[in-house]
Amino acid sequence: MSKGTDFTRYYEPLTARKALFGRYADATLARVRALYATRGAEYGDTWASCQWLTLQAVARQTGCRIPLLASRAIAAAVFVDMKHSRMLGGYKDDNLLDGIAYQALLAEEMRQFLAPPKRVTETESPSPAGEPGESVKRSRKSAVCGRPGQREKSADGCGRRWAGQEPKRQKRQKRKETRSR
Repeated sequence: MSKGTDFTRYYEPLTARKALFGRYADATLARVRALYATRGAEYGDTWASCQWLTLQAVARQTGCRIPLLASRAIAAAVFVDMKHSRMLGGYKDDNLLDGIAYQALLAEEMRQFLAPPKRVTETESPSPAGEPGESVKRSRKSAVCGRPGQREKSADGCGRRWAGQEPKRQKRQKRKETRSR
């Protein structure tokens, strides 16, 4: 090499184009957006209208009470875990792209769930079914249940109840004891 060789002609300045990570991430995110757009066209907006009946039924049967607002976040977390687990069967691009979309969904569901409750009016927010102009009706219990500091853990660590409330099982037992006296 001779003195005074200019190596900059062999390399593009870093500011000239986006870094490889950014280019690849943008390309992948574009494919993720295209994938969930086609899924939305196929299935409609089932995420907004789902009532999580099976999730709620299983939770009740196992002694857990899951606030309806938390059901969506829990379901999103299940989808994230499921998509990651499918990689055990080998690489499949669709699983990875779906997983990215479900992680993004989970991040937003948790952001919404952990945000302080706010009053919504008919013009501010669509209904849970996605109908514009309908108000979102939330009872005090469903609006704050499950947030840290506003609930009390039950003895088994699963079921949640409001501080000061007794589980139904204990109430029934007390009634039986009172009647038998």
